[in-house]
Amino acid sequence: QALDLPPMIAATQVDSKDMRAQDLPMAPPLTSSAWSYTQQRDPVASVRSMAGWAVALAGVVLGAWALLVRRRQGGPQPLMQAVPVKERSSSDGDQSLGASRRQLVYEFNSELPKSKSALEATALKYPATLKTMGMRQKQPTDFVAETLLPTTSGDYRVRSYKHSLDGLTYTDPIAIICGNPEGVECVPVRVHDACWTSEVIGSLKCDCAQQLAQAMDYIRDEGCGIVIYLHQEGRGIGLANKIAAYAVQETGADTVEANRLLGLPDDSREYTAVRDILMDLGVKSVGLMTNNPRKVRELQSLGIEVDKRIACIVDDPGAIAAAYVQAKREQMGHFASDEEDVDVISENAP
Repeated sequence: QALDLPPMIAATQVDSKDMRAQDLPMAPPLTSSAWSYTQQRDPVASVRSMAGWAVALAGVVLGAWALLVRRRQGGPQPLMQAVPVKERSSSDGDQSLGASRRQLVYEFNSELPKSKSALEATALKYPATLKTMGMRQKQPTDFVAETLLPTTSGDYRVRSYKHSLDGLTYTDPIAIICGNPEGVECVPVRVHDACWTSEVIGSLKCDCAQQLAQAMDYIRDEGCGIVIYLHQEGRGIGLANKIAAYAVQETGADTVEANRLLGLPDDSREYTAVRDILMDLGVKSVGLMTNNPRKVRELQSLGIEVDKRIACIVDDPGAIAAAYVQAKREQMGHFASDEEDVDVISENAP
């Protein structure tokens, strides 16, 4: 039986070429309002951007205001020239640290010499004393706290300090004390600079960790003494530069040559914190535990009375560290004597 279905194709065929373009349906044109809507910024992002700029501007204004207030209140001043103005005898002031009998008293002048000739004239008048110093700090080293600390070497008094030369950056010197050195003469003192590589991760390239342990044992056995621990890694060049120097040493340079190849100083450590800590404790004079003649001279130049030098020789520094020790003896004049030495003080006094 046939089904009554509609035809599958149109009765009239239309050829596409007979259709005109204007007969095709047209899409509605895009309006300018549609474009402006799609390009609109997120209002939240705009507010955040404006707030960020406002905070940055406020930070600049507050920073400038703080610097202005600090200057008006007598805070750290710009670079100053320290010019000696007179000599002072030992009877003129406090001699608790055994300052040298004649000292130059310095006056700070915020204006540097206007010409090279003026600078040379001042240098000729006071040879080897003219220095351009950083910002003045009235109290470069401040006491923070003291605690009694049990260690593997014994119980020690530990005093912490804050030290700054410019009033902007600070280090944390530590005084490790055995007994009561206050008001005592010829106190055994070790000025020890931090050595992260040997003291923390056990590097074999130097004998610093062994010297620290030796000094702590020494003051414990003596019953009185101080180890002043300063954060002056790598003889003052810093830990990152020290690692760079180690990399140069892999090419065959020694500890001093590596610094010079990098354009770094042999030794740039400064010891004003030592002077301030000893003054804070009222120590009258010290027996300095060191092999370094420069350290003796630097402490003496700060007015610290050094009665004697106590050698700090490590018996067996190890095969690798032995080369380091020998380089310091040959290149920097470190002493190899393992006996207490008094003559070196007069030989190397400034």
